[in-house]
Amino acid sequence: MDAINELTEKLQTLSRVITEGNTVKKPTDRNLKLVQTLVAQISLVLEKAQLYQALQNKFLKLEQEIAERKKVDVKLAEASIGWKNTFDAIADVILVISPNNEIMEVNTAGLNFLKKKRHQIIGEKCYALVHQLDCPILECPCVASLKEKKAVISEFSDNNKRYESSAFPVFDKKGEITSFTHIIKDITERKKNEIEIIKINRLYFFISQISQLIVRITDEQTLFKEACNIAINIGKFRMAWIGLIDEKTKKVNPVMHAGEESGYLSIIKIISTADVPEGKGPTGKALQEGRISICNNIANDALMNPWKKEALLRGYCSSIAIPITKLGKVIGAFSLYASEINYFDTQEIALLKEVTGDISFALEVFENAKLQKFAEEKIIESEARLLKAQEIGKLGYWQQDLNSGMVWASKEAMNIYGFQDEEGELPKEKIASCIVDVEKEKQAASDLIEYNKEYNIEIRINPADGSAMKYISALAEIKKNESGIPIRIVGTLQDITERKKVENEILLMNKQLRDFGTHLENIREEERKNIAREIHDELGQQLAALKIDAECVLKNITNKELIKERTNEMIILIDETVKTVRHISSALRPEILDELGLSAALEWKVKNFCNRTGLKCNLKIDTEVNLSSQVSINVFRIIQESLTNIAKYAESSEVNLHLKIENKNLIVTISDDGKGFGIENVKQKQSFGIIGMKERAKMMGGDIQIQTQEGKGTTVKLIVPVETTEPH
Repeated sequence: MDAINELTEKLQTLSRVITEGNTVKKPTDRNLKLVQTLVAQISLVLEKAQLYQALQNKFLKLEQEIAERKKVDVKLAEASIGWKNTFDAIADVILVISPNNEIMEVNTAGLNFLKKKRHQIIGEKCYALVHQLDCPILECPCVASLKEKKAVISEFSDNNKRYESSAFPVFDKKGEITSFTHIIKDITERKKNEIEIIKINRLYFFISQISQLIVRITDEQTLFKEACNIAINIGKFRMAWIGLIDEKTKKVNPVMHAGEESGYLSIIKIISTADVPEGKGPTGKALQEGRISICNNIANDALMNPWKKEALLRGYCSSIAIPITKLGKVIGAFSLYASEINYFDTQEIALLKEVTGDISFALEVFENAKLQKFAEEKIIESEARLLKAQEIGKLGYWQQDLNSGMVWASKEAMNIYGFQDEEGELPKEKIASCIVDVEKEKQAASDLIEYNKEYNIEIRINPADGSAMKYISALAEIKKNESGIPIRIVGTLQDITERKKVENEILLMNKQLRDFGTHLENIREEERKNIAREIHDELGQQLAALKIDAECVLKNITNKELIKERTNEMIILIDETVKTVRHISSALRPEILDELGLSAALEWKVKNFCNRTGLKCNLKIDTEVNLSSQVSINVFRIIQESLTNIAKYAESSEVNLHLKIENKNLIVTISDDGKGFGIENVKQKQSFGIIGMKERAKMMGGDIQIQTQEGKGTTVKLIVPVETTEPH
């Protein structure tokens, strides 16, 4: 600034000299030289001033940068402290290792794991410090990571603990490895949990298979065999066997076994239910006390002394015996052996108790089935005797047209009256000429027509062929038209001359047996309904609850990929089991039939039929009707059987199913455009499907009509009276 002031003064002096006396003087050489000097000095001063200003600006900017860098350094220091705290707070062992195997950094968990101070670790070779070796080992994940240039994870055991050892390489900008982050994680508990989940998953699958088994198996031996096989193949037990109590000897007789038995059951001392040493093992106690008995360490359990040696030779370490009951009585035990000690805990015991509960339920079903089969055989036997009695008794059938007076009689009726003709029509007067008790018969017929009184008489006749007088029993009823006017009498007659008393007993038995047969069919259908409800409501709900629990476990497990995978598999299995239960329930008795009625059930059935077969099926329901539960299930089963036959044999492309109400009858028509069949061939082969359909129709007071021709499809028509139902 002083230089600028000095130049300013010189310029002012020069100006006065040049303009002195208000006239401009011609500058002298000296003045010109002075001016040039001043201009040069001014330029120099200006350049210095600009340089000074630039330096001043740069210094100001530098001061700002230094201030910012100090702030960053403070943050970096704070972050470094935070990183170090986080690094040391991690529970897993973390070592930062150089490519030449020197330990560069270690966290607090690493110090505790290695049991050394920090200065004893940093800079040391990891293989010397960790493995006490003088060179790297191939199993070390850092060695493998250096070779493969990627993360490597392995596992190892030490002091009854399981560890996960991993190495993660750190690369520079050139792709060269600068260090490794070596992590050692204690996974002992995780491994235990994985094993426990696998075991529980296996047991749930075991239960699922047993549940499916009891639905499809119909005999005790097959049930026991399959249960033992499932215990080995699905439950992964070492050995399984089922023993039943001999009521006379009080000994337990093995009836079925599977797995690593190797003669064990034939070598060991026979298990007893009495108060003797042979009755104090798990199986004996389970049978005596009627509750589960376990031995979680066969080697150290004194109660297993009679069988210990042979058990240990075959790798049995734990055992459980679960009592099997039938109709409330303990009849045997299901014994399972595991190759691990302390295998059976509270959860396993509860699950296995469900298994024997299912087996006990199946045994009770088998027992009821035996009783039912015995009753059915008695019915068939009695009906056969009845048919023979009718043949011997020559039961005849007749009906009288009240308008024409003509009587139609069956062949047997003709024979009873002494007419040698085949079945046919005769005038009423010709029949009346044979009757001895004419007035008695006339009065009964009159009371039947006028008052609808029972026509049940015993009269004498003189056969037209001149044979001896006979005693006959005649039964009849009146038939009316839609207006309620009597139009004909229909009835039966039977020669009871020699067997009057026996015939009365047979007729009574016939009614009782048929009523009993209907009753048995109702019981069978009710039983199916109850089984379907129990499977759906109880087992289905339990499995659904199990799924919720499994999903909850899955949500609360972190960084456990394998556990997630196993748990997902368990959930999938449960989903499949629930589907299976629903399928079984629907197969036994469609739930929709009871809840929403026949129409909804048929819509569901047709949809499933189309999805399963790929056929086009058209369902048309003209009028909804309220049907009883018994009628609904019979109509549904007939339609179900028809669709099954179409899928199996018809080779059709389209099916039509039509329901309508006509003349107080429910008419169901099922038609297809398939290949058809010869109806006579089916009759000769005695198709049980068609026979079953006809029998169901008869139970409802209806009829089945089948129209078919080879190459032209088939139509099945079901006609069921619905006078007691109200259309809506």
